[in-house]
Amino acid sequence: MTASIMHETIRHADSFLGLSELGKKTTPYVPTYRFPGSYINANHEYYSNCPSGYKDIKVCINIDIDGYLQHGDALKLYELAYFAGGDILELGTYCGLSTSIIAQAIHDSKQQIRFETVDIDKEANALARKNVQSKPGRAPVEFNILDATEYMDKAIAKGKSYSFIFIDHWHGYAATYEAAMRAKKLLKNGGFCLFHDYNDPANADPEHVYGVYKGANDAMLCDPNFDFYGLFGCTALFRKSL
Repeated sequence: MTASIMHETIRHADSFLGLSELGKKTTPYVPTYRFPGSYINANHEYYSNCPSGYKDIKVCINIDIDGYLQHGDALKLYELAYFAGGDILELGTYCGLSTSIIAQAIHDSKQQIRFETVDIDKEANALARKNVQSKPGRAPVEFNILDATEYMDKAIAKGKSYSFIFIDHWHGYAATYEAAMRAKKLLKNGGFCLFHDYNDPANADPEHVYGVYKGANDAMLCDPNFDFYGLFGCTALFRKSL
């Protein structure tokens, strides 16, 4: 199978949850792109049953790279990167867990696309480079040390565009909203934006720093050019109209 011939998508609008429902209902991985079978390939299927229990958190995968991803998150990241069809931007490299999955999917898709990842933590970023490089079968990654909104502003000024943006840098309301508003300008028509920790009950706690749910919704749901495409694990997916 090659990524270039698969473009038909499936919207899972009925998976949307209200604020009080976050974290209380299972939102498993289901495909966004139509492809034969349950998984794209063996590497994709691996994330459905790979080891879990990172830092004793049962739902988080544990594949020797620090980071907090559920099986559904990893499966969705791989799928969206595999079928992206254009450049990819990741906000929040940390130690390279999601970065490694995206780079693997790009490599497996045989697409010649650019993958940029951004973080402000120099120490974690150095570890991320080593982690990604230690895993065979990964596409090249452009690592950047910069504030996410500053990086996105520069990308906008340069006229860049992306087919897939993964937002996982800082989970406060302002940071999420600012990134989402910029993502709307940077996404190509038909492009996808995936928000991590959207389906986390901490978003409903007024005393907690998390504001991903409200920040993403305030930016995306009120925009007629964007559609909610589904919840998968703890992530939420939005798509820019074709």
